[in-house]
Amino acid sequence: SKDSAVGARNIREVVEVAAKRGDYATARSLWNDSMPDLEDLVYPERKITKRIEELTQSLEMYPESREIYLAIAELYKQLGNEEKSQEYRERARMLSPND
Repeated sequence: SKDSAVGARNIREVVEVAAKRGDYATARSLWNDSMPDLEDLVYPERKITKRIEELTQSLEMYPESREIYLAIAELYKQLGNEEKSQEYRERARMLSPND
């Protein structure tokens, strides 16, 4: 029957069946789960910025973590901010001057 999701060829068909049944919560959930975050696709730098914020917060707990400073430096480099990248590389170097 048209109201059965059995035999659906793809997620879109399953979503359509759920919507036709009036199960909008399931349809919305399935659709959202199947789609990448549109914001991340349109503005990929926002994902990097969020990661920088997360790592910066981690520095509060682990202020001596050279790895966190280097990860932040790499993320700033990906954003094209060489000045900030170099700043975090220097901080990492100061923590382990022999590396």
